[in-house]
Amino acid sequence: MLLDSLLPFYNLIKGKEIIITEFSTILQLDKVFRLSGALQRQEARELIENIKKMDKIDMGDLIVELDYEKLKEIVEKILAEIILIENFKEAKEKQSIYDFIIYSIMIIKDDSKKIEIFKLMIDEIISQESFKISPFHIKLTELLKFNSIKGFSIKSGLIEEFIKLYKESYNYNIAGINSEIIDMLRDNLSKDQINEIIEAFSLERQLYESSQAKKIISTWAFIFQLQFNKKSEEILEKHGLSIPDVMRL
Repeated sequence: MLLDSLLPFYNLIKGKEIIITEFSTILQLDKVFRLSGALQRQEARELIENIKKMDKIDMGDLIVELDYEKLKEIVEKILAEIILIENFKEAKEKQSIYDFIIYSIMIIKDDSKKIEIFKLMIDEIISQESFKISPFHIKLTELLKFNSIKGFSIKSGLIEEFIKLYKESYNYNIAGINSEIIDMLRDNLSKDQINEIIEAFSLERQLYESSQAKKIISTWAFIFQLQFNKKSEEILEKHGLSIPDVMRL
């Protein structure tokens, strides 16, 4: 029935190059594409170009409608495009394709599929230059609120990667975000990791001058007081973050 209804449309466009901008038409065509296996290269490219023009509501509808394997294929192609971005201006102009991946992770209900898309994204955060991954980076705290994402991050050893990002904080905003990420995972930190983070806080100006980073370390001064080594104690005192004797355990 669906194929029959689209036959006049096919007869009209066959042999012509077009870009489809009507979202309802995109959804209809996707339902047909599901019958024929993987997206063809041109089909995928046209869909990505249309994603760049969509608002978040249309993106959400598309994510729900797309077959998962096709969604994953689109995400992989978007990530390939992101790798080729040359500067911050270009990254900003392509914000919508970053949003599409983030919304995909948020919307997908199946935890294993959610994690699979998250892993594709996090691999780029770990491997790419800061301006290319910043739109992903600033959304990490939101994604870590999903129990499946947080659990995966802990089990797969991503805490070490997040500590590296913390050490490499390149502005005050990112320093605050990295601090929140580490704090969300604090119950799973080893004693050595806690002291490593305190030392990193003292060495990086973007961290010790960040109000959010400082606030979190101030909280840690009480929570982790039995975990600190002598060097960490000295660092906390230097930055005015050590706790009064009457509050010590």
